[in-house]
Amino acid sequence: MRILHTSDWHAGKKNNDISRKDDLIYALGEIKKIVNEEKVDCILVAGDLFDKQNPPIEVQEIIWDFFLDMNSKGVKSLIISGNHDSHDFLKSVKKLLGLANVKVFPYYEREQLFTYEKDGENVCFAAIPYIPPSFVNKIIPEEDLTKDKRAAEYSEVLSQIIKKLGALAAQKGTAILVAHMALMSAKPSGTEKEISLLYEYSVDERKIPADFKYCALGHIHRFQKIQSPNSKIYYSGTIYQIDFGEKDEKKFVILLNVKNGNIEEREIQLDLKRTLKEFEFDLEKEKLDGIIMKLKSYPMDIKKIKLKVPPSIPFQKVVEIKNKIMKEVEFVAYLEEKINEGKTNQNIANVEIGEENIFKIYKSYFLEKKRKEEDFNKVIQKIEEIMRTQDE
Repeated sequence: MRILHTSDWHAGKKNNDISRKDDLIYALGEIKKIVNEEKVDCILVAGDLFDKQNPPIEVQEIIWDFFLDMNSKGVKSLIISGNHDSHDFLKSVKKLLGLANVKVFPYYEREQLFTYEKDGENVCFAAIPYIPPSFVNKIIPEEDLTKDKRAAEYSEVLSQIIKKLGALAAQKGTAILVAHMALMSAKPSGTEKEISLLYEYSVDERKIPADFKYCALGHIHRFQKIQSPNSKIYYSGTIYQIDFGEKDEKKFVILLNVKNGNIEEREIQLDLKRTLKEFEFDLEKEKLDGIIMKLKSYPMDIKKIKLKVPPSIPFQKVVEIKNKIMKEVEFVAYLEEKINEGKTNQNIANVEIGEENIFKIYKSYFLEKKRKEEDFNKVIQKIEEIMRTQDE
């Protein structure tokens, strides 16, 4: 039996106002190629199928079409919810997706097992969707723990759940854990939600039992193998670079070959439609035309730009520079400036800007943020009304 471990698709992701829909479509195309070439029987999505709890309809359509296509090829799928997913939304589509041989686990419930048999090979998946710390109190009500102690011992509670599921799954076949959680030794990309990575909300990988022959994890966006004395543990990571903390990362999925109760794993690198790039330019040393030329040499990549600005350059000039970059360069997600202090005798606080220029600068800023000009005019009208009131 051949199983493909993926996670963290983050369908619907945007970098500021730049949609990552095309990157998602390209990554799913790469996965389809692997499914066909490697004769995959089952696909795992270890959480964070979507980036937001209310994914856009067009993004949902991309995802559902993918699973329908997989079903037409005889490929089964298993999805667990992650911390970005709406558990209620996934619950609402669970039965419909079941018609396409997609098994969905939106919430943690006791003994969530799914057994898949092919050619005499039995694999039992133990599913643990993302469990928020606030829900730990409800998971094991018979445990002799106070409410405060349950919240503080999140890691221990999850370890108990994993141990119990491992024993049950191993009785039914080759046991594979599919979970969305943080392990103590995992190395994040920095693009995950910080609260979910706190040490007290992480699980000690040494407590994952040997009952599990493989652990297919999601939540951490960086591909990595976790060293453990008991089991093979992997984070497959995101299927494309979703934010700038991942700008230098290669992306992978993991192919599992299950034979006679043993598992061999192999990572497969995904080709990327485009990458994320960060740039920093010193306006005191570099000319604007040269900056734009360099940025244009990366036409498809999504860009984060930081401008180091000497105080000698007036604020209005900086606005003009930024506007020109935004106008001439495609796929700029972020354009920031940083005042480079101490290299001029001019005190920026002493620069006088007339009332007319203030409104002009504000209008440029307003439009740069992709706000409507008619909204800007309403703001100005309100300011003028306030100024007239003060004069009276």
